Amino acid sequence: MPSKRTLQTFREQQRKTGRGPYHFMRSHGVADGHGAGRGYGNPAKPVGLIYSIFRPSDDATVFPFLVPSNFFAMVSLRQAAEMVEQIRNDHDLAKQCRALADEVEQALHEYAIVNHPKAGRVYAFEVDAFGNYYCTETRQHPEPALAALSRFRKTKRQDLPEHAANAALGGESLLLHWQGGQRTGRTARWQWT
Repeated sequence: MPSKRTLQTFREQQRKTGRGPYHFMRSHGVADGHGAGRGYGNPAKPVGLIYSIFRPSDDATVFPFLVPSNFFAMVSLRQAAEMVEQIRNDHDLAKQCRALADEVEQALHEYAIVNHPKAGRVYAFEVDAFGNYYCTETRQHPEPALAALSRFRKTKRQDLPEHAANAALGGESLLLHWQGGQRTGRTARWQWT
């Protein structure tokens, strides 16, 4: 069940008024073992997306807005709003959950869709809202975020060109298609519809 602390943490990690209280650095100093920028992650424009300096695979992000995680947060906040209304009868908390979900959704539409040079319009894997993006997937346990993304959009199977890097958008259809990643190499392929 969501709490006000969850909303507070998400809002702090939107970093609209500063870096926030959360950072992480390992003592061994390996570049991919902790977030860049002294554990706060690389710079990004505060646009309403939620920062993540680590991926589900525990690799540090290149750009701090991890798109699948923001979709997961958006869907989870909407589900939480329903729960707190029905179980706790807390309409104020439900309203706050929905407002944050709407803000994240708007920012995803504005900043997470990029023009990939070969695949066309896709949702990037990571963005910084300054125009930089990263299209890949690390293959380790992406299913929760992908499930959230699929619930967000109606899905149907499509064929993508061999070079497709991430998710192809086309009308009301969405096919999630990944090729390679940091730990799996370029030739590892999978898709989820």
